[in-house]
Amino acid sequence: MTHPPSIPPADPSETTADIARRDSQRLRHGRLGVFAVAFFVISAAAPLTAMAGGAPVAMLLGNGPGIPLAYVVVSLILLIFAVGYTAMARHHTSTGAFYSLVTRGLRQPAGGAAAMIALLGYNAMQIGLYGLFAAAAAGFFSENLGIDLPWWVYAFVAMAIIAVLGYRQVDLSVKVLAILVSLEFLIVLILDAAILIQGGQGGTAPLTATPFTWASFTTGSLAIALLFNFASFIGFEATTIYSEEAKDPKRTVPRATYVAVLTIGIFYTVTTYLMVEAKVRLGCRNTSQAFSLTRPRSCSRSARPTSEGR
Repeated sequence: MTHPPSIPPADPSETTADIARRDSQRLRHGRLGVFAVAFFVISAAAPLTAMAGGAPVAMLLGNGPGIPLAYVVVSLILLIFAVGYTAMARHHTSTGAFYSLVTRGLRQPAGGAAAMIALLGYNAMQIGLYGLFAAAAAGFFSENLGIDLPWWVYAFVAMAIIAVLGYRQVDLSVKVLAILVSLEFLIVLILDAAILIQGGQGGTAPLTATPFTWASFTTGSLAIALLFNFASFIGFEATTIYSEEAKDPKRTVPRATYVAVLTIGIFYTVTTYLMVEAKVRLGCRNTSQAFSLTRPRSCSRSARPTSEGR
């Protein structure tokens, strides 16, 4: 008697407990819908980190007030890329993402090279993120709760939590990420709402469309701005790695990719637009000063926008 390749022959010595344990460690086929997969991708992009850490640096070193329009351009480019990417994903279901697609199209050597580059890049980034999280957590607990622990303690705690979530079934990770990503969006949306209610330039002027003009877009270093903006979408291509756990891979993965790119793009564009419009609230002469991390005294809260013209 022969068995299909995907179904190994049953082991007569296996007990019910062995079968249950084996099944619990397999991927949960058909469990993830469009929004569940999109949540994974959006959480990888870390909207709060991008807006609190990446966007100000992009404004400072990049094209300043033109950052919102730069996010629009990047979003359109990634949507065009997603068309071909998801078209390939429909014909090749695999958890290998770029590796499997490159291997199928350009053979094993090219696929192996792509995998090594991704492995090196993502692991280097992960190490940095552990350090960033640990430093921020140590400062928060020390200043607000009086708990003084070395930064590496928080890094190991984060590793342990991630290890547990990675070992458990994907359903638990979806629930945890849904809560965390929702809180990230909520924090930034509160800031957005405050700026919308108060108005531009610290409430002294209405909001304008200046950040979306060509003059603003070409201000400063556009290349650096685009570099940081593309980095803010990191992980958007990860939708394909959930193909085997998606309910209908040929439909779920493409839709989740578009949902993720559009959600992240619109969110980043609106938030950075409001950040640029609110810059004078800090009493700064320009966006670069408003978001300068190296010269905190260059802006004065007591400075008034009208003083520049006097």
